[in-house]
Amino acid sequence: MKKKNFFLIALFTMLATFANPFEGKAASCPDYTVHSGGNTYLDASYDNGSANWVLEPDSGPDQGTYLIEYGAHGDMIHYYKFSIGGCSSYAGWWGVYAYLNNYDFTNTKATYYWDFGSTRRNIGTLNQKTAPGGWNKISTQLINTTSPKFGVSSKGPSGTNTGSDGMKLVD
Repeated sequence: MKKKNFFLIALFTMLATFANPFEGKAASCPDYTVHSGGNTYLDASYDNGSANWVLEPDSGPDQGTYLIEYGAHGDMIHYYKFSIGGCSSYAGWWGVYAYLNNYDFTNTKATYYWDFGSTRRNIGTLNQKTAPGGWNKISTQLINTTSPKFGVSSKGPSGTNTGSDGMKLVD
């Protein structure tokens, strides 16, 4: 009886380990990073006309630039377009990260989105004022496309600045 119980416990432990979708795939895909100086665009279709993202020079790891919306007035999304088609097993769970490393980024409720063409889905928020400098995890997403688009909204609490240095997908 003890051997049977031990076998069942071992079996359930192994199944629970393999069934966890947040463990991701085998390390088959590299990380994909897009910086503000790279493959990005602003989606004006959600803007009420008052957002004003500004491209500023920077000496950080984001190709010498960052985007910032001073005052967080409108709701314009700054998107990063990824191309993960070169990875043979791209479909699966990916970590979505934002790079933050600027004292001017003060939005306490920066909202991040995944764009699906005509719709967008909220994938999480970050407090850009208190987030540590560097890569900050937003969420884990099931990606099944070779060209996902993730971004941050310029909307925020009155008087705050929303920043956008770069985003990264981690397999």
